Amino acid sequence: MAAARRTARTRHENDALRHLRAIVAELSASARSLEKRTGVTNAQLFVLQSLAAAPGPLTIGELRRTVQSGQSAVSLIVARLERAGLVTRGTAAHDRRRRAVALTAKGARIARRGPTPPLARVMDGLADLRESELRQLAVGLEALATAIGAASDDPPPMFEGPAR
Repeated sequence: MAAARRTARTRHENDALRHLRAIVAELSASARSLEKRTGVTNAQLFVLQSLAAAPGPLTIGELRRTVQSGQSAVSLIVARLERAGLVTRGTAAHDRRRRAVALTAKGARIARRGPTPPLARVMDGLADLRESELRQLAVGLEALATAIGAASDDPPPMFEGPAR
């Protein structure tokens, strides 16, 4: 009985690793292709397209909630986009004390012409899972992250790369 359990466990480990490799390989290849085509990273295009879909400029906090990432990561991406002339920061219409991020014409063009970023595909895939599947996935990924020592408090955006 113990040998059968070990065999099943090994099969599950192999299946999990195979699926994880396939996901990482697909996302990596897609992110590299996207960057070559658009000149922006996966995370940057995701932010640009999120801004394009919004009814108006967004504060960093609103953008953070929209892209489901940490405040510091979103601030870093916005700073890179601003340096590239793809977004501007101005005063928020609903609260003059806050800053809001808006697309420039060039940023809007990239957002409109860009493909669906890998990060958006992941979020769409997660949204398609049943709640029980999502819960199991979250528990399993948390356990894996803990086992390999990966901090999951505020990880950097996927495939964002080094500071530019």
